[in-house]
Amino acid sequence: MRQLDAADCHRVWREVIADERLFEALLDRHPVPRPPVPLMRPGDDAILETLAADTAALRWNVLNLRFRASLDTMLKLRRWMPLTTCLLTAGHDDWLQDLCYEYLSRHRWDDLGHRHFAECRRFTAFIEDQVRGRRTLPDHFETVLAYEASVCAMLEESAHVPDAAWGPEIDPGGPIGTRRPRPGPLTRLLELPVDITAWITAGAPTEDEVGAGPLTLLAFVPRREETFWVIPLDANQQLVFERCSGRTTADQIAGALERQAAFHAPDVLALVGAWVRHGALALD
Repeated sequence: MRQLDAADCHRVWREVIADERLFEALLDRHPVPRPPVPLMRPGDDAILETLAADTAALRWNVLNLRFRASLDTMLKLRRWMPLTTCLLTAGHDDWLQDLCYEYLSRHRWDDLGHRHFAECRRFTAFIEDQVRGRRTLPDHFETVLAYEASVCAMLEESAHVPDAAWGPEIDPGGPIGTRRPRPGPLTRLLELPVDITAWITAGAPTEDEVGAGPLTLLAFVPRREETFWVIPLDANQQLVFERCSGRTTADQIAGALERQAAFHAPDVLALVGAWVRHGALALD
């Protein structure tokens, strides 16, 4: 019996998992006719026939791998997009796993492994392209999806931020008045049409009513190794934050707002200092 190459076996096995027609052909016929699969190479027939020799084991192994891939994807989505997945399926895990099964089948069972945020981005596209057009989505679903997709995009971007962009560690007790505050490399203002603060805090859609909007959120990752923060901003806080562009010092920002908008300068400096300590702002 000819020895089968391990690398070829792995390649063919991955193709069997990914290609439904090839999988069904192996289950239905033996010996196996060569299916029109582009990735198949001369000599792969022996591997296909070996797999088809025990159709019960083949079926169990492929379906088990697909089940586990959809379960793993479901857990990723529940972790990073809890509001979206809960609203999408009314909190039913079986329904969510079925959606993940369909989603992965459309991508030839190529799950993205440890690339959690890329998986969330791709699942968002699946919702927009496949799910939205065939059913009525719950109230505020678009707001929730936009919020969580924006956070995941920010976290995915963190892998590509140069080390120097984070700036030096800030002395929490140091003076900031003569320094120029600017947003950190992963600091974003998110604008939402309604107030879902209670849902974000709870990590799930709760019985608390969604508030009237708009809602401005300060979302940021302080350092690459840290998780993200989300802080609601009122109109005055947003005005202060928007002045922190890195072009003027904190003292100049506080003085200008005191003259122009009747702000209290020490309060402005205290707010800027808090954002610096949390990592939303860096100092030049």
